[in-house]
Amino acid sequence: MIIKSISALETRLMTLDSIIICGAGKCAKKVSDYLKGVGLDYKILCFAVGNRMDNPPEYCGHPVLSFPSLKHISNDASFIIAVLGERKQEFYVELESINVDDQQIFELTDSLFDHIDSLKDKRFDLNNYDFMSSINRRFDQVCRLVEMQEEISFVNKKAFDGMQSCFKDRDVVVVGTGPSLRKYKPIENAVHIGVNGAWKYNDIQLDYYFIQDGDRRYLEYTSEGLKSGLKGVKKIFIGKFLPSNNNWYYRFPEKYYEMDERVTPFYSGGLREDLYRGNVIYTDIRFHPLMEYGSVIFPATHFALYTHPKRLFFVGVDTTLPGASGCHFYDMKLNGINDEINYDKTAQLGYAAVHDFASFNYPDTELISINPVGLKGLFNDEYTE
Repeated sequence: MIIKSISALETRLMTLDSIIICGAGKCAKKVSDYLKGVGLDYKILCFAVGNRMDNPPEYCGHPVLSFPSLKHISNDASFIIAVLGERKQEFYVELESINVDDQQIFELTDSLFDHIDSLKDKRFDLNNYDFMSSINRRFDQVCRLVEMQEEISFVNKKAFDGMQSCFKDRDVVVVGTGPSLRKYKPIENAVHIGVNGAWKYNDIQLDYYFIQDGDRRYLEYTSEGLKSGLKGVKKIFIGKFLPSNNNWYYRFPEKYYEMDERVTPFYSGGLREDLYRGNVIYTDIRFHPLMEYGSVIFPATHFALYTHPKRLFFVGVDTTLPGASGCHFYDMKLNGINDEINYDKTAQLGYAAVHDFASFNYPDTELISINPVGLKGLFNDEYTE
């Protein structure tokens, strides 16, 4: 669909749910700024580009991802083509390659970008915009980052030193807690890395375990797992968050790092307002926070890639939210798993970033989804039924 006017753009934007901006240049920034100005920037999932290596990992505060990494969500998002002239056709080819329906594609005419750029008064009310507050907040973040960097390096180096490429000829399985986990039959001789309630699945002997959410409502449940549900686990990685006004509630009390000699603290990425954001994936996890797209499954996956396995399997990684189809294997039924599924878009986007990161850094590692739900089509899919 070709959009020629601001009024048509505004009408269409109100009907869209999740938006992917195609391009990461000046026109894409204009669209992003405009969405921010009209209060719709929360709908932006990411920027999509053809050549990932020619672009930064993020732009205007959102991830920059390649088109192949978005094929598993191509039916659930709308794509706005934000480039000029003949380059538009390049993006149509990319969108066709991931089977995006024509009804999901919105092309802005070249002249419309000039109109968007002229709407500064609509995007920002300069009389009410507190620049000093913004600058002071950013300065505080820089100071916090400088204060934290030495501790981040010390903690993560102690946690992950000696583990780079340690499973290069092995199979590694990241074990999530989605309903499809019930269908999984353990792969022989594979290294199993579990998260959160995965210890409840008695058919798997976990080798490593990740948890980072110290939500006060679940500390008793967490203690149960740490005390009795993790027999045979070599290391228990408990995450630490970077300082933020929004995540104090989710931090573990320090006593949890002393509950068991196997407990190993690590730092994962912060929230969007932190300089260390979870949507940037660093190659050396000894000196930087692990990736964090709103779930502990991502630090576990980041660690798994760092070990450079021959094959990396994802099981129970359904990316579903509570609802008709549920999100945990231990409190929901499998029947109806394909009915009215409510997907976690942040998690789906996180795995798009994993696809991008692994494709470049670990092209010899095969990524495989076992009985995929929300990741269908992203990695190599295998079904047990």
